[in-house]
Amino acid sequence: MKNILFLLFLLTAASACQPSVREADTREMFNAEGLRVITSFANTQQQTMSVLYGNESASAAALSGYQTHLPGEIFRLVVYKQTDNRLWYGSHINGALLSVETITSGDQLNYKLEKGHVSGDNTSASDRIAYIFSHKPSVFP
Repeated sequence: MKNILFLLFLLTAASACQPSVREADTREMFNAEGLRVITSFANTQQQTMSVLYGNESASAAALSGYQTHLPGEIFRLVVYKQTDNRLWYGSHINGALLSVETITSGDQLNYKLEKGHVSGDNTSASDRIAYIFSHKPSVFP
């Protein structure tokens, strides 16, 4: 009986000594709110990775080459800082959330920077729309 109690005590003590989650391991995640992934890409020079999300009509517009837009389309570009994946040597995962940009279509295309800031030369709304639409959609089987 003493051995069993001693073993339970050791197991309890060992489980209490586990390191807590490091703040460096936690990161803000983006809630896509039902939007689908249209494409993803990385910029190794800026050490960023981006995901372009969209609703059903935005996905259809992307597949048609962004030629025509219907009212109600929502495109959302989310940019993350790349960080090393400590569980897989040489790979990168998304780190800090840097920016969220949204394009909506109505009578015209509307651009809004919802979070963060955009770096580089093309910071005007028309330049950002052209940049976002320059990325071809990923085709999923």
